[in-house]
Amino acid sequence: MLGMLGFSTAFALPFFLLALFPSRLNKLPKAGTWMNNVKVVLGFLELALALSYLSRTDATWELGLFSRELILAFWVGCSILSMLYILGLFRMKLDSPVQNLGAMRVVWALMFATVSFYLLQGIFGRPVGEFEAFIYSDSTVPAATASIGGSAKSEEEEWTEDYQAALKLAKEKNQPIFIDFTGVTCTNCRKMEKNVFPRPQISELMGKMIKVRLYTDRNRPEDKANERMMQEQYQSAELPLYVILTPDGKAIDQTGYTPDTEKFQNFLKKALQ
Repeated sequence: MLGMLGFSTAFALPFFLLALFPSRLNKLPKAGTWMNNVKVVLGFLELALALSYLSRTDATWELGLFSRELILAFWVGCSILSMLYILGLFRMKLDSPVQNLGAMRVVWALMFATVSFYLLQGIFGRPVGEFEAFIYSDSTVPAATASIGGSAKSEEEEWTEDYQAALKLAKEKNQPIFIDFTGVTCTNCRKMEKNVFPRPQISELMGKMIKVRLYTDRNRPEDKANERMMQEQYQSAELPLYVILTPDGKAIDQTGYTPDTEKFQNFLKKALQ
């Protein structure tokens, strides 16, 4: 309902304001080539978003058609084409020749060039910040080991998808449990995993816990069970949902999407008091 209200408000607001101040209509920019320029650039952005939504479906069905590198390469291509188009290096059917490059064209071209270089580094493995949340592929969904026993491991290998094994290990080590109810198509989940979890103060606290990652949106029996567990035990259907438990499995507290470092840090500290 909030989403629908947001969309309807965005569409209705300009007409509402122009109805209040009709004289402003005379000051609006006149129709011209610039409108076609905006349409073409938005077309490239729509293509980039379309691939993001297709990759979400691909991740849900676990087809493996879209890799992280492919998605980023497509985005880089759309961004470069937008930059070249704004500079007038190629035209569409309804465009007029670009006689001179105004300041606004140069600014927008530089913005797309910056985005292109920023995304390009992601193809070679570097994180791309907020863009990570809109990339859906097997390579962007954090992996978890089936077992959490053994010797020293990487940060990702410290996670498990085996809730019962986590409970057992928590009792043995007398450590609290951190549960991450997540989904392969959850944008806010990726934002947290890519931009909040790696922060030193957060990573340090989570390193003192047994970490469990439970997916809820794939077409798997275990995901359906995780979803029921989240709804029945914690009365929530939101993703992400984070729950901290005592070593013997008793709930301490829970929270949802919390990008604020201090707030999320204070939440984690409750498990270690």
